[in-house]
Amino acid sequence: MRWLPAPEGVLFFAREPGFECVVNLSAEPFVLPEGVRVLLASVPLVGGRVPPDAAVWLVRK
Repeated sequence: MRWLPAPEGVLFFAREPGFECVVNLSAEPFVLPEGVRVLLASVPLVGGRVPPDAAVWLVRK
């Protein structure tokens, strides 16, 4: 596992073989990086943003 850059209140990490996870604990939506595909989200995303109190598993395209 390796940590990826993210704003305060957002946990963003990568795991092999190519998965990434975002957990948004902040009060603001987090914009997903380009080049990823959502595999699983705990809530519906709006405009490619992870809302507060939500988690998303991603894979690089």
